[in-house]
Amino acid sequence: MRLANEQDLKFNGTMYVTKKGRTTGRTTVGLLSRENESISIPNSNVDGGFCEFEDCYSVENGNPNSPFFDLGDSGSGVFLLDNFGNPNKALGIAFATGCEKTYVCKLKEIVKQFNLSVSSDEEPMEES
Repeated sequence: MRLANEQDLKFNGTMYVTKKGRTTGRTTVGLLSRENESISIPNSNVDGGFCEFEDCYSVENGNPNSPFFDLGDSGSGVFLLDNFGNPNKALGIAFATGCEKTYVCKLKEIVKQFNLSVSSDEEPMEES
């Protein structure tokens, strides 16, 4: 799996991303929009509490008739698309939606926090 790096990213409304979620299936209508988004999500375990997520990517829905993210899609991997519309590099994990955006935790931060290593061997992404 190859990770997206800063040189791969464009935040000008021209970079499409894809994910495969439980609810929406494979979606390719997401546009990478911002790099340093923050979101507060109510914490159901603490009365009146919130969980803060900072320094996330946001993805705008590119097609109002086909949502990029919906309830049940949390945890879906989000990938950059190459020039042929194929998943190319891993961007992050979709976890929330709000204000017509999908919020994506940066995969490089997840790798760092869990002390993971990423193999340099490339394998095709399965879509079954």
